[in-house]
Amino acid sequence: MNIHDDVIKLFITVGLSEQKALETIKNDMLTKHLKFVIEEAVRNGGTLQEIGMLLYHLAAKIKVQIHHFIPVVVEYIVANKINSQQQIDAALDYLLSHLKGDLNIKEFETACGVGITVSPEEIEHVVEKLIKKHKDELLDKRYQFNVGVIMREVRQELKWADGKAIKNEVDLQVLDLLGPKTESDFSSQIKQTKKVKASKPDGDSTELTKDVEPIAVIDGKIAPAHMSISEIMKTKIHFHKPGENYKTDGYVVTPNTMKLLQEHLKLTRGQHMMASVS
Repeated sequence: MNIHDDVIKLFITVGLSEQKALETIKNDMLTKHLKFVIEEAVRNGGTLQEIGMLLYHLAAKIKVQIHHFIPVVVEYIVANKINSQQQIDAALDYLLSHLKGDLNIKEFETACGVGITVSPEEIEHVVEKLIKKHKDELLDKRYQFNVGVIMREVRQELKWADGKAIKNEVDLQVLDLLGPKTESDFSSQIKQTKKVKASKPDGDSTELTKDVEPIAVIDGKIAPAHMSISEIMKTKIHFHKPGENYKTDGYVVTPNTMKLLQEHLKLTRGQHMMASVS
């Protein structure tokens, strides 16, 4: 058994399929991070099958700037104090914004919803209220209504509610309001599908793309390729906020980082500066 087989076997223990494990090991950084969080979880007595998907989500989101804080996040996951992806995201956002000094545990726990429990009754109540809000449109559109609108509004009121619990409650109350799907509902879906297919032209796709404006991808954002540097700067599409260089991927943080960034911010008066290249 080679080293890759050992890693694949390890990743399968956290709930990944063999195919997903094979895909994961192609990404060296993700592999490194996932192995690290698994080792931390085992060290803290975690049951990998129960928290595996949370560990994978965490590993996929780690940035090198906050790597030293990750054992704390894993500890909270193992203790079931952080038990959802949105809590992990909130925890990482907080850590990324508080690189300087010691970790303020109270602030950290507040930022990622530790100790907050959303009951099924709370979810039911909020969903019921929103179903009433959208009742007329639901009755009109029936199952063509986009229930994602309701789920987003529930999330706005109950930030830490479980996503699956929200969806199940919305589906249940929509069914209670509209009843089972009728033949008319199914025919509407078929018509909608046909309409979408009809909107897609046949033939050589190059005819559709020959007049499309070229684009450039800059720091993960899209901009027209013909734009000059000054035009791109005006759009701010590829810039972090002034003084938040440390949040970008791969940024190396040193003990003097925050001090130097604050000095830079004062000198530039909060404006982005670009060094000339010659």
